[in-house]
Amino acid sequence: MAHERSSLAPDTLTVAAGRPPREHDAPVNSPIVLSSTFHETRPPQAGDRVYARGSNPTWDPFEDALAALEGAETPALVFASGLGAAAAVLALVPPGGVVLMPRHAYAGS
Repeated sequence: MAHERSSLAPDTLTVAAGRPPREHDAPVNSPIVLSSTFHETRPPQAGDRVYARGSNPTWDPFEDALAALEGAETPALVFASGLGAAAAVLALVPPGGVVLMPRHAYAGS
């Protein structure tokens, strides 16, 4: 965001977070990108968009808004599926680590 997050009242932050910069002829809200795949002019590198399940331009402002609303100093991450989010969290658990979860969690996994 163009201005410091901490200077905004919570209500203002709620409606301003994740919006594109206020520029002439720019959209007021971030556009929703429905594409599932993206053009590449070279072999994909880290950070490139190839397939929407891994990254999508719609997610960037959403992740920025989540981080701002939570007061996070690091970026938020969103996933294309709940199982993708669960796998990412479980990948961070060290060997012998403990995971606490409700009895009635996602039954498909």
